[in-house]
Amino acid sequence: MRGEVVLFHEWRAAEPMSFAIRTSPPTAGSLEHRSYEALLRERLLALGFVEAPPAVARFHVEFAYAAVGEARRYTDPYWPPGWQGSGFGPGPWLARPGVPYWRYDPLWGMPPMPVVRDETVVRHELRVDLFDVRVEPVPGRKVWESRAAAYAQTESMPRLMPGLATAVFSVFPGESGSTRRVDVPLPQAPR
Repeated sequence: MRGEVVLFHEWRAAEPMSFAIRTSPPTAGSLEHRSYEALLRERLLALGFVEAPPAVARFHVEFAYAAVGEARRYTDPYWPPGWQGSGFGPGPWLARPGVPYWRYDPLWGMPPMPVVRDETVVRHELRVDLFDVRVEPVPGRKVWESRAAAYAQTESMPRLMPGLATAVFSVFPGESGSTRRVDVPLPQAPR
């Protein structure tokens, strides 16, 4: 999965690194949501955090995810059949000095014709926020937030979520205000 991660934080925390994942009521019973919680829990444990009951955990973790379709328009050059390789299609002759290839040239034929195609791609996004319940003067203040996004041809959030969860925590706490591209291998899809 190729994606982009945006990260902001005010991280000054030391021990204890205990956390509890907060779940809002509409998603509390969702099996899909619980599977995503497990992915985030796994990543936090790998970073050295320890899970604790919400009453004693120093950090409360919230997350949200979405898959939104976006329309894209592409314009490609189209060479009529038979023009390529016949001396009238694209090739090294385009570099003829003083004659831009996009104008009509009676010696070389017509220019390529644009072909416009519309396509819908799906933007998958995962946002994770950490709240420090011991920070003074405002307990429960957000101290770390990260957002990972990737584009795909389908709306398969379960397929991309392992990559998004890995990308969100790929650098922790990281440089605040940074945006970076990430390449994360995805697990093989079951056949």
